[in-house]
Amino acid sequence: MQSPNFDIVSFQKLASQVSSYKWYVIADSAQECTLPNALVQPGNNARSLFEAAPGTKLAEHTPHLVEMCSPMEYSKTWQWISLNAKRKPSVIVVASLLSFEEIFERLAIVKNVILPDGSDMFLSYWDPAILGTLVGNSDDLTLHVKGPVLNKTQRATLIFNSSVWWYWNRAGELQMIASEDSYSPSFICPFILDQQQVDDLVEASVPDHILCHIELKNFHIIEKVRCDQRYSLVRKALGDARSIGLGSMRDILNYCCIALIYRERMREDPEIRYLINSVKQGRITFYEAMQDFPD
Repeated sequence: MQSPNFDIVSFQKLASQVSSYKWYVIADSAQECTLPNALVQPGNNARSLFEAAPGTKLAEHTPHLVEMCSPMEYSKTWQWISLNAKRKPSVIVVASLLSFEEIFERLAIVKNVILPDGSDMFLSYWDPAILGTLVGNSDDLTLHVKGPVLNKTQRATLIFNSSVWWYWNRAGELQMIASEDSYSPSFICPFILDQQQVDDLVEASVPDHILCHIELKNFHIIEKVRCDQRYSLVRKALGDARSIGLGSMRDILNYCCIALIYRERMREDPEIRYLINSVKQGRITFYEAMQDFPD
Protein backbone atom coordinates (compact mmCIF):
# COMPACT_ATOMS: atom_id res chain seq x y z
CA MET A 1 0.00 0.00 0.00
CA GLN A 2 1.36 3.38 -0.98
CA SER A 3 2.06 6.01 1.67
CA PRO A 4 -0.50 8.80 2.19
CA ASN A 5 0.38 12.25 0.90
CA PHE A 6 0.91 15.28 3.11
CA ASP A 7 -2.77 16.31 3.01
CA ILE A 8 -3.98 12.95 4.31
CA VAL A 9 -1.27 12.99 6.96
CA SER A 10 -2.81 16.25 8.20
CA PHE A 11 -6.15 14.49 8.64
CA GLN A 12 -4.47 11.56 10.36
CA LYS A 13 -2.77 13.90 12.81
CA LEU A 14 -6.10 15.40 13.86
CA ALA A 15 -7.73 11.96 14.02
CA SER A 16 -5.02 10.81 16.40
CA GLN A 17 -5.52 13.89 18.58
CA VAL A 18 -9.34 13.76 18.66
CA SER A 19 -10.38 10.11 18.41
CA SER A 20 -14.06 11.00 18.90
CA TYR A 21 -14.25 12.81 15.56
CA LYS A 22 -16.39 11.21 12.87
CA TRP A 23 -15.32 11.77 9.27
CA TYR A 24 -17.37 12.75 6.25
CA VAL A 25 -16.95 14.00 2.71
CA ILE A 26 -19.25 16.33 0.79
CA ALA A 27 -18.80 15.03 -2.75
CA ASP A 28 -19.80 17.17 -5.74
CA SER A 29 -20.96 14.70 -8.39
CA ALA A 30 -21.53 17.50 -10.89
CA GLN A 31 -17.79 18.23 -10.99
CA GLU A 32 -16.53 14.65 -10.79
CA CYS A 33 -18.61 11.92 -12.41
CA THR A 34 -17.06 9.08 -10.37
CA LEU A 35 -18.50 10.57 -7.17
CA PRO A 36 -19.96 9.57 -4.82
CA ASN A 37 -19.38 5.92 -5.84
CA ALA A 38 -15.61 6.23 -5.58
CA LEU A 39 -15.99 7.03 -1.87
CA VAL A 40 -18.84 4.76 -0.82
CA GLN A 41 -17.85 1.92 1.50
CA PRO A 42 -19.99 -1.10 2.44
CA GLY A 43 -22.03 -0.31 5.54
CA ASN A 44 -21.38 3.45 5.42
CA ASN A 45 -24.02 6.07 4.69
CA ALA A 46 -24.09 8.04 1.45
CA ARG A 47 -26.99 10.31 0.57
CA SER A 48 -27.82 12.99 -1.95
CA LEU A 49 -28.38 16.39 -0.35
CA PHE A 50 -31.23 16.76 -2.86
CA GLU A 51 -32.74 13.41 -1.83
CA ALA A 52 -32.08 12.03 -5.31
CA ALA A 53 -32.46 8.27 -5.60
CA PRO A 54 -29.20 6.42 -6.34
CA GLY A 55 -28.65 5.77 -10.03
CA THR A 56 -30.95 8.55 -11.25
CA LYS A 57 -29.91 11.45 -13.48
CA LEU A 58 -30.45 13.88 -10.62
CA ALA A 59 -28.15 11.87 -8.38
CA GLU A 60 -25.43 12.12 -11.03
CA HIS A 61 -25.44 15.92 -10.76
CA THR A 62 -26.07 16.61 -7.08
CA PRO A 63 -23.79 16.75 -4.04
CA HIS A 64 -23.72 13.85 -1.59
CA LEU A 65 -22.79 13.50 2.04
CA VAL A 66 -20.62 10.41 2.40
CA GLU A 67 -19.68 8.77 5.67
CA MET A 68 -15.97 7.85 5.83
CA CYS A 69 -13.84 5.66 8.01
CA SER A 70 -11.10 7.31 10.03
CA PRO A 71 -8.19 8.55 7.89
CA MET A 72 -5.98 6.51 10.21
CA GLU A 73 -7.12 3.43 8.28
CA TYR A 74 -6.04 4.94 4.94
CA SER A 75 -8.65 2.91 3.08
CA LYS A 76 -9.16 2.86 -0.69
CA THR A 77 -11.49 5.83 -0.33
CA TRP A 78 -8.84 7.92 1.38
CA GLN A 79 -6.37 6.78 -1.26
CA TRP A 80 -8.77 8.10 -3.93
CA ILE A 81 -8.87 11.47 -2.16
CA SER A 82 -5.09 11.47 -1.86
CA LEU A 83 -4.71 10.94 -5.61
CA ASN A 84 -7.57 13.02 -7.00
CA ALA A 85 -8.77 15.77 -4.65
CA LYS A 86 -6.16 18.38 -5.49
CA ARG A 87 -6.20 17.72 -9.23
CA LYS A 88 -9.89 18.53 -9.60
CA PRO A 89 -11.36 20.12 -6.48
CA SER A 90 -14.70 18.36 -5.99
CA VAL A 91 -14.69 17.16 -2.39
CA ILE A 92 -14.86 18.80 1.03
CA VAL A 93 -13.66 16.82 4.04
CA VAL A 94 -15.49 17.30 7.34
CA ALA A 95 -14.46 16.11 10.82
CA SER A 96 -17.23 16.48 13.39
CA LEU A 97 -18.66 15.15 16.62
CA LEU A 98 -22.12 15.04 15.02
CA SER A 99 -23.74 11.95 13.57
CA PHE A 100 -24.39 11.42 9.86
CA GLU A 101 -28.10 12.19 10.27
CA GLU A 102 -27.43 15.36 12.26
CA ILE A 103 -25.02 16.70 9.67
CA PHE A 104 -27.22 15.68 6.76
CA GLU A 105 -30.20 17.54 8.24
CA ARG A 106 -28.13 20.69 8.68
CA LEU A 107 -26.60 20.58 5.20
CA ALA A 108 -29.87 19.78 3.47
CA ILE A 109 -31.58 22.77 5.06
CA VAL A 110 -28.87 25.39 4.48
CA LYS A 111 -28.70 24.68 0.76
CA ASN A 112 -31.81 26.82 0.22
CA VAL A 113 -31.55 30.59 0.62
CA ILE A 114 -33.95 33.49 0.11
CA LEU A 115 -32.98 36.44 -2.11
CA PRO A 116 -33.94 40.09 -1.44
CA ASP A 117 -36.82 39.90 -3.93
CA GLY A 118 -38.31 36.90 -2.11
CA SER A 119 -37.23 34.29 -4.66
CA ASP A 120 -35.03 31.39 -3.64
CA MET A 121 -31.88 29.73 -4.94
CA PHE A 122 -29.38 27.06 -3.98
CA LEU A 123 -26.30 28.04 -1.97
CA SER A 124 -23.63 25.84 -3.52
CA TYR A 125 -21.36 25.54 -0.49
CA TRP A 126 -20.42 22.06 -1.74
CA ASP A 127 -18.38 23.72 -4.48
CA PRO A 128 -14.86 24.21 -3.05
CA ALA A 129 -14.50 27.37 -5.14
CA ILE A 130 -17.50 28.92 -3.37
CA LEU A 131 -17.04 27.66 0.18
CA GLY A 132 -14.01 29.85 0.96
CA THR A 133 -15.83 32.96 -0.24
CA LEU A 134 -18.92 32.14 1.82
CA VAL A 135 -17.10 31.80 5.13
CA GLY A 136 -14.04 33.96 4.39
CA ASN A 137 -10.53 32.61 4.02
CA SER A 138 -7.70 35.13 3.83
CA ASP A 139 -5.19 32.30 3.35
CA ASP A 140 -6.74 31.26 0.05
CA LEU A 141 -5.10 33.49 -2.53
CA THR A 142 -7.11 31.94 -5.37
CA LEU A 143 -10.41 33.43 -4.18
CA HIS A 144 -11.71 36.22 -6.42
CA VAL A 145 -13.95 37.46 -3.59
CA LYS A 146 -12.29 36.88 -0.22
CA GLY A 147 -15.47 37.07 1.83
CA PRO A 148 -16.92 36.29 4.21
CA VAL A 149 -20.19 36.66 2.33
CA LEU A 150 -22.22 35.03 5.10
CA ASN A 151 -22.74 36.86 8.37
CA LYS A 152 -21.55 35.41 11.69
CA THR A 153 -24.79 33.60 12.48
CA GLN A 154 -24.98 32.13 8.99
CA ARG A 155 -21.34 31.02 9.08
CA ALA A 156 -21.78 29.30 12.42
CA THR A 157 -24.91 27.58 11.15
CA LEU A 158 -23.08 26.23 8.11
CA ILE A 159 -19.76 25.41 9.80
CA PHE A 160 -21.44 23.93 12.87
CA ASN A 161 -19.80 23.79 16.31
CA SER A 162 -16.97 21.36 16.99
CA SER A 163 -16.25 20.69 13.34
CA VAL A 164 -13.35 21.23 10.97
CA TRP A 165 -13.75 21.50 7.20
CA TRP A 166 -11.10 21.25 4.49
CA TYR A 167 -11.22 21.97 0.79
CA TRP A 168 -8.68 22.11 -2.02
CA ASN A 169 -8.54 25.43 -3.83
CA ARG A 170 -8.02 26.09 -7.53
CA ALA A 171 -4.26 25.74 -7.09
CA GLY A 172 -4.66 22.33 -5.46
CA GLU A 173 -3.73 23.65 -2.01
CA LEU A 174 -5.46 22.26 1.08
CA GLN A 175 -7.39 24.90 3.01
CA MET A 176 -8.81 24.47 6.52
CA ILE A 177 -11.90 26.10 8.03
CA ALA A 178 -12.66 25.62 11.73
CA SER A 179 -15.99 26.33 13.39
CA GLU A 180 -16.33 29.41 15.55
CA ASP A 181 -16.88 27.44 18.76
CA SER A 182 -17.19 30.52 20.95
CA TYR A 183 -20.44 31.39 19.20
CA SER A 184 -23.54 29.19 19.36
CA PRO A 185 -26.36 30.71 17.31
CA SER A 186 -29.88 29.50 16.96
CA PHE A 187 -30.49 27.25 13.97
CA ILE A 188 -31.79 29.96 11.62
CA CYS A 189 -32.79 28.73 8.17
CA PRO A 190 -33.34 29.42 5.41
CA PHE A 191 -30.69 32.10 5.15
CA ILE A 192 -32.10 35.44 3.97
CA LEU A 193 -29.43 37.15 1.87
CA ASP A 194 -29.19 40.91 1.48
CA GLN A 195 -28.30 42.58 -1.82
CA GLN A 196 -24.61 42.96 -0.98
CA GLN A 197 -24.33 39.25 -0.26
CA VAL A 198 -26.00 38.44 -3.57
CA ASP A 199 -23.72 40.87 -5.43
CA ASP A 200 -20.63 39.31 -3.83
CA LEU A 201 -21.72 35.80 -4.79
CA VAL A 202 -22.38 36.89 -8.36
CA GLU A 203 -18.98 38.58 -8.56
CA ALA A 204 -17.25 35.52 -7.10
CA SER A 205 -18.35 33.46 -10.10
CA VAL A 206 -17.47 35.96 -12.85
CA PRO A 207 -13.94 34.61 -13.60
CA ASP A 208 -15.32 31.06 -13.70
CA HIS A 209 -18.02 32.05 -16.20
CA ILE A 210 -15.48 33.82 -18.41
CA LEU A 211 -13.09 30.87 -18.29
CA CYS A 212 -15.91 28.42 -19.04
CA HIS A 213 -16.98 30.51 -22.05
CA ILE A 214 -13.44 30.65 -23.40
CA GLU A 215 -12.91 26.91 -22.96
CA LEU A 216 -16.18 26.17 -24.76
CA LYS A 217 -16.04 28.77 -27.55
CA ASN A 218 -12.37 29.71 -28.01
CA PHE A 219 -10.43 26.77 -26.64
CA HIS A 220 -7.62 27.25 -29.16
CA ILE A 221 -6.40 30.38 -27.36
CA ILE A 222 -6.08 28.61 -24.02
CA GLU A 223 -5.28 25.00 -24.86
CA LYS A 224 -1.53 25.49 -24.40
CA VAL A 225 -1.99 27.09 -20.99
CA ARG A 226 -1.69 24.69 -18.07
CA CYS A 227 -5.07 23.95 -16.48
CA ASP A 228 -3.92 25.15 -13.04
CA GLN A 229 -2.86 28.51 -14.51
CA ARG A 230 -5.96 29.36 -16.56
CA TYR A 231 -8.11 30.73 -13.76
CA SER A 232 -5.44 33.10 -12.43
CA LEU A 233 -4.75 34.47 -15.92
CA VAL A 234 -8.45 35.11 -16.54
CA ARG A 235 -8.87 36.69 -13.12
CA LYS A 236 -5.96 39.07 -13.78
CA ALA A 237 -7.32 39.95 -17.23
CA LEU A 238 -10.72 40.67 -15.68
CA GLY A 239 -9.12 43.12 -13.26
CA ASP A 240 -7.15 44.78 -16.06
CA ALA A 241 -10.29 45.11 -18.17
CA ARG A 242 -12.13 46.86 -15.40
CA SER A 243 -9.16 49.10 -14.65
CA ILE A 244 -9.46 50.69 -18.10
CA GLY A 245 -13.20 51.23 -17.66
CA LEU A 246 -14.69 48.26 -19.50
CA GLY A 247 -18.13 47.47 -18.12
CA SER A 248 -20.06 45.38 -20.61
CA MET A 249 -19.56 41.63 -20.43
CA ARG A 250 -18.89 41.54 -24.17
CA ASP A 251 -15.98 44.00 -23.85
CA ILE A 252 -14.63 42.21 -20.78
CA LEU A 253 -14.81 38.83 -22.48
CA ASN A 254 -13.08 40.20 -25.59
CA TYR A 255 -10.37 41.78 -23.45
CA CYS A 256 -9.75 38.50 -21.62
CA CYS A 257 -9.46 36.64 -24.92
CA ILE A 258 -7.00 39.17 -26.30
CA ALA A 259 -5.00 39.14 -23.06
CA LEU A 260 -4.64 35.35 -23.38
CA ILE A 261 -3.51 35.69 -26.97
CA TYR A 262 -0.99 38.51 -26.50
CA ARG A 263 0.07 37.71 -22.93
CA GLU A 264 3.29 39.70 -22.11
CA ARG A 265 2.85 41.90 -25.19
CA MET A 266 -0.14 43.55 -23.49
CA ARG A 267 2.27 45.47 -21.26
CA GLU A 268 5.43 45.41 -23.40
CA ASP A 269 4.25 46.34 -26.91
CA PRO A 270 4.06 50.17 -27.24
CA GLU A 271 1.43 49.99 -29.96
CA ILE A 272 -0.85 47.88 -27.76
CA ARG A 273 -0.20 50.09 -24.75
CA TYR A 274 -1.18 53.16 -26.79
CA LEU A 275 -4.46 51.54 -27.84
CA ILE A 276 -5.26 50.45 -24.26
CA ASN A 277 -4.53 53.95 -22.92
CA SER A 278 -6.75 55.44 -25.62
CA VAL A 279 -9.60 53.23 -24.45
CA LYS A 280 -8.96 54.17 -20.83
CA GLN A 281 -9.03 57.87 -21.68
CA GLY A 282 -12.27 57.48 -23.63
CA ARG A 283 -10.86 58.48 -27.03
CA ILE A 284 -11.92 55.18 -28.64
CA THR A 285 -14.04 52.19 -27.74
CA PHE A 286 -12.46 48.84 -27.00
CA TYR A 287 -14.11 47.42 -30.11
CA GLU A 288 -12.35 50.10 -32.18
CA ALA A 289 -9.06 49.33 -30.45
CA MET A 290 -9.42 45.64 -31.29
CA GLN A 291 -9.47 46.44 -35.00
CA ASP A 292 -6.01 48.00 -34.77
CA PHE A 293 -4.25 45.39 -32.62
CA PRO A 294 -0.99 44.28 -34.30
CA ASP A 295 -0.54 40.77 -35.68
